[in-house]
Amino acid sequence: MRKMTLDLTIIVPCYNELAYIGPCLDSILANDFEDLSFEVIVVDGGSDDGTADVVAMYQSKEENITVIENPERVQVVALNLALKVAKGEYVVRCDAHSIYPGDYFCSLVGRLKEDRNVGNAGRPLKTVCDNSTVSGRALEDAMSSKIGVGVSHRTIEPAEAGTEVDTLLFGAWRKSVFDEVGGFDEDFIRGQDYEHNLRIRKQGYKVVQFPGAPVVYYTRPTYKKAFKKIFQYAAVKAHIIKKHGEMPNIRSFFPLFFYVALLLISFLSVHVAFILLAVYLLSVLAVGVRYGGIGAYPLCFLFSVVGVHVSHALGLVYGFFSYFIMRKEKIVFSGTR
Repeated sequence: MRKMTLDLTIIVPCYNELAYIGPCLDSILANDFEDLSFEVIVVDGGSDDGTADVVAMYQSKEENITVIENPERVQVVALNLALKVAKGEYVVRCDAHSIYPGDYFCSLVGRLKEDRNVGNAGRPLKTVCDNSTVSGRALEDAMSSKIGVGVSHRTIEPAEAGTEVDTLLFGAWRKSVFDEVGGFDEDFIRGQDYEHNLRIRKQGYKVVQFPGAPVVYYTRPTYKKAFKKIFQYAAVKAHIIKKHGEMPNIRSFFPLFFYVALLLISFLSVHVAFILLAVYLLSVLAVGVRYGGIGAYPLCFLFSVVGVHVSHALGLVYGFFSYFIMRKEKIVFSGTR
C-alpha cells in the first residue's frame, strides 16, 4: 500500500511516443533511488500508436507507476494535472524523448536539500537525433553548439558547485516552490518552462544547472519538425514580454537583429551586406568542417544552423505581430502537443 506522502514524484507527459516511452521508463526505473520513496506519473494525451499499451505493461509490473489522462493533449496541461495529484516532497519533470543517467534523481534531490535558495535544479543535456543520416547528425550538432543556439543551458559546462542559468529544459523542484510561484501557465503552449523559471527567479530563487552525466534528449528527426518547433518557441518570447514587462534573454534576439541589420545595410551598400553575409556563412561552414571534415556534412551543418537562426527570427516576428499588433491572448499552434 502506498504512503500518503512520498519523497519524490517523477512526471512524464507523453503523446504517441511508442519508440521512446519504453527506453525512457527503463532509464527512470534503473536509477539508484537509494532510500528515496518515489512515484512515476505518466500523463497520456490519448495516444493511439500503442504508447498506452506499453505504459500499461509497465504499470502492471511496477506499483509505483500511475497513469492519468490528459484530454487536452497539450504538454503544459499534463504538467499541471500531474502536479495536482503529486505526493512527492520533490518533483522532477521528465520527457518521454529522453534517457536519464543512473544517479539523476538522487543527485538533483540532494542538490535541492543542500541549498534552499535553488528553486529549480537540472543537469547538462546531450542532444541526439535518432536520424542517423548526415543531415540528422548535422542537425544534432547545430542544436547543441554555441554557433547554433548560443551560450545557454544546452551548451555550457556547469561549475562543480553549479552554474546559474535563465532556464532549464527539464527541472527538479521542491513541491513547495509551486505553492509560492504557481503552476505552469497554460497560455504558454510552448515555452512554459522558460516562463515558469522566470517567475521562480523573480521570487528570489536560483535556477541552477549542476554537473554530472547528461540527460540524452532525442530532438526532432527532420528539418521540418525541428525548425517548426524552434519557430514556435521563439514566437512565445513576445508573450513573455507582454506578461512580465521584461525582455527574455538577449541571445534570443541575435538572429533577428543580424538579419534586420543585414537588410538595412543592403539599402546603403549591397556590397557590404554581401560581405557580412559571406562572413557569416563561411564562419558557420568552417565550424562544420571542424566538426565533420570535408564532404556533405559541412553543407548540412550550414543548412541546419541557418535554418535554426531563420526559424527563430521568423518566430519572433510572428510572435510580436500576434501579441502586439493583433493583440492575441495566446497563440495556438496547429499540431502542438
